[in-house]
Amino acid sequence: MKISKTASAVVCVAAFAACSSDSGSSNGGTAASGNQGTAASSSGVGGSGSGAMGSGANGAGAVGSGATGSGAVGSGAAGSGAVGSGASGSGADGPGTSGSGGSLGYGDPGANPDCVAQSVGADESPPVLMLLVDTSQSMSETRFASTNGRSKWEAARDALSQALNALPPSYAMGLVFYPNTPNSRPPPCFEENLIDIAPLSGAHIAEMEAAMANHDVAGYTPTQVAWQYAYEQLVAWQPTDPIYQNSARYMIVITDGVPTRGQDCEMPLGRLALARSQYQPLIDAVASGNSNGVGTFVIGAPGSEDDTQGNQEYNDPAENYIAREMLSTMAVAGGMAPVDCSNDGNPQYCHIDLTTATDFTAELTEALVSIGEQVISCTYNIPDPPTQILNDDPDTFVVEYYPGNGAATQVLLRADASCANGWRLTEDQQAIELCPATCDAVSADPGAAIQVLFECVDPM
Repeated sequence: MKISKTASAVVCVAAFAACSSDSGSSNGGTAASGNQGTAASSSGVGGSGSGAMGSGANGAGAVGSGATGSGAVGSGAAGSGAVGSGASGSGADGPGTSGSGGSLGYGDPGANPDCVAQSVGADESPPVLMLLVDTSQSMSETRFASTNGRSKWEAARDALSQALNALPPSYAMGLVFYPNTPNSRPPPCFEENLIDIAPLSGAHIAEMEAAMANHDVAGYTPTQVAWQYAYEQLVAWQPTDPIYQNSARYMIVITDGVPTRGQDCEMPLGRLALARSQYQPLIDAVASGNSNGVGTFVIGAPGSEDDTQGNQEYNDPAENYIAREMLSTMAVAGGMAPVDCSNDGNPQYCHIDLTTATDFTAELTEALVSIGEQVISCTYNIPDPPTQILNDDPDTFVVEYYPGNGAATQVLLRADASCANGWRLTEDQQAIELCPATCDAVSADPGAAIQVLFECVDPM
């Protein structure tokens, strides 16, 4: 990390561990004295150098005591000598933890005694979700035990309401039903409808719940036309709140079967579902969306286990559809499939298969909340420095992770190209993105906080 030209500081950083210039016992550091002032620091961790920072001509400031460096490094008043630059101590190398509550005094304390590094909380970029919900005629069926005598749509509607109220209010969400046309010949097979994307405030949840309560099930299943429309609305959304500037965006599709109309609203005569080749354009569109940064989750409601639904078979057996295989393939294309899955269900399907649910409402609620947990953002908007004398150059940042259990602060390294651990900047240089392993660790910590430590700008 770059520091100012006139200051000396020892900062050791490692993924999830750091050490600072602490004072303590064990391997005491040596001190330099005279007009330079006295200072002590330790290049090791564990036993930190002891002594006082800047106790000569520059005034005195106490170095934090104990192995965790719980105090602030002093940057005493200006004097006639240069800033203390004592020799580093001989403490042994090893893992340590960063000081809590302290700040490193980068910059020239003689020129600006108030100039010390400051740690500022980074705002998480909440995810943006688009719900695409199948309300075709088959969702009116009540024959499934898992819906407890209600229709699949009524059971799904209750689950959606419960999940909306369980997700964090910072999440932004929109809602599209498909179809919203009666059983008519195409075109159209789908008409535009949208509950606008907005944070999950009480008012927005109430708006979506009212839309669900007033929506009737009818029509066929034009999944591709509806997915394309909902995807375009999701991509085009322009947030007014800058907290969503770098938010990840996802589609969530809930359906009870395969498409029954294609990309041009076509429908095969004498059959209720498309041939395999006719729904391939949907798979390709979902894959394209994923490559453009929008993943798609797929949830299969009861009924999607039925491979025939009374259809005649195609002359070419390769064109016969298998519902769960198709939905699983769609989930893989959307990039949201678990690692240990396959399109034949061994050991599990790649979509969220609720065809064997014993309580569809409860398990759909659980699935939606689980998706919400999976998409916890690991992108943090870089905060503005609290004063103009602090450096906003990302090359000078220290990114700190504050565990939710109150454990010692951990300093995260800036990652190399592989981004195995630590953090990196987003392409637009406006946000911090945690690498996968670090993201998993922070996401598993419900009380975690990420902060950015800004150094002082050398006024000389």
